[in-house]
Amino acid sequence: PREKLELITISVKGLSCKACSLAVYEIIAMIEGVEQATASFHDSLANSWIVPSKTNRPAVSSALPDTCRS
Repeated sequence: PREKLELITISVKGLSCKACSLAVYEIIAMIEGVEQATASFHDSLANSWIVPSKTNRPAVSSALPDTCRS
C-alpha cells in the first residue's frame, strides 16, 4: 500500500539526456525495497518510493556512481 511507502528525492548531477536518466532509473529500481522509481534529466532528480524497513535514502544515494551524486 502506498501509505506505507516513503518518497525520497535525490538530486543527481550529470543527467543530460534520456539515456542518463534511464541508467540512473535502472540502478535505483534494482535496489531491494524500492517499489517505484523515476529519474528526470529535465529536473536532475531521481524519485523513489521505498519501503522504509528495507532501504533508506543513504542506501539509494550510495548505489549511484560518485560522479552522479550531488
